[in-house]
Amino acid sequence: PAASPVVSATPAPKDDGVTFAKKAPKVGQKREQKRSMEMKLTIKIAGHDQLMETAERETKKEEILEVSGNAITKLKVTFVEKAEVGKDKDGKEQVKASPVSGKTYIVVAKDGKVTVLDEKEKPAPKAQADLVAAEYHTLGKPDPLSEGIPDRALKPGDKIPELLESLKKFMREGKEDDAFELTDATVTFKGKEGENGLFEIAFTMSKGDKDMKMKMPLKGRAVVRLVDSQPVEVAMEGTVELGAGTAPPQGAPVPSGSGSMKLRMTTTYE
Repeated sequence: PAASPVVSATPAPKDDGVTFAKKAPKVGQKREQKRSMEMKLTIKIAGHDQLMETAERETKKEEILEVSGNAITKLKVTFVEKAEVGKDKDGKEQVKASPVSGKTYIVVAKDGKVTVLDEKEKPAPKAQADLVAAEYHTLGKPDPLSEGIPDRALKPGDKIPELLESLKKFMREGKEDDAFELTDATVTFKGKEGENGLFEIAFTMSKGDKDMKMKMPLKGRAVVRLVDSQPVEVAMEGTVELGAGTAPPQGAPVPSGSGSMKLRMTTTYE
């Protein structure tokens, strides 16, 4: 009888994982960022329910003017739109524009301080400067998300403690007295998605005082470019829980409530 042909097994391709490149920001780079937040909350006070719906949306364009190492130190930002969005009693959308909406600013980080100037590089009005500075409290420092991406090759299912610590630091930075605490937090690499890497994120944000406490268990994802570790999308959603604080006022009605929250930020690069 004829001998059976020998079939050689082809070895499976070796999976070396996914590596994210790191690149310092460059003068002249431009990007557009869009951010939206929606919260719906039913608050119960003295046996009565009250529905609260709040939303924010923002579109801004940025141009890097100066850098130092891996940090941007001077930036031009135009707030195309920044507004709070609500509904009237008939359900019609009501838009309340921020004082910075439609305006352009120069933001400078020097000696640990962030300064906000107008287009002509003169001091911006204080109320506007405070709003802009609050958004750029990490200017002058490396981008926390990019810095948290490890240099090692990542495989689907890998936990990323470096990125988790970076996110926690970002939440505290510049607002130590009013910062959310992050607990039950995990960051997991899920794999490649085109020219990007996908991370699954879950954490609980909480803060409170003697009167009231707030707790938000959230889940979502971060999409990051492989070419330079810059974010493309961050999207989170989950529930909101309100309750009594550590020492609520004696005799006063204690509010409680529950609802939902959605947050999404996208960035496009020129």
